[in-house]
Amino acid sequence: MGILDSQSVKTASMTKKKGIDANKKVSGRKRFITTDTLGLLIAVVLTSANTGEREGVRLVFKELQGKFPRLAKTLADQGFDGKEFFALVFSSFGWVLEISDTKSVDCRKNLWVVFGY
Repeated sequence: MGILDSQSVKTASMTKKKGIDANKKVSGRKRFITTDTLGLLIAVVLTSANTGEREGVRLVFKELQGKFPRLAKTLADQGFDGKEFFALVFSSFGWVLEISDTKSVDCRKNLWVVFGY
C-alpha cells in the first residue's frame, strides 16, 4: 500500500517551474510524494504550485508504473477525490485509489507520515 500527499512550498529562486497555488495562496512549487506504510519514499514529483491534485497523481503514478508490482492500493486525502478519476486511475494503472476519512485518526496519521507532521 502507498500513501500519497502533496505540499505547496514557497520558492525564492528564479526558476521557471513556479506557479501560484490559489487554494493555499502560495507562490512556488508543489511536491507530490508517495511513501510506503513505513514512511519510506517510493516516488517524488516536483511541479509548479498551480498543478492540480489530479494531474499530480497522474504524474506520480506514471513514475511508479512498472516499478512496484505488488503495489495495489494507494491512500490519499480528500483533495484527490472523484469517482471518474478513480475509474481513470484503475483503468490506466490497475491501482485502487482510496480516499481517507478525515475522521479516522489512524488513516489520517498514515498520511501525516508523508510530510512528518
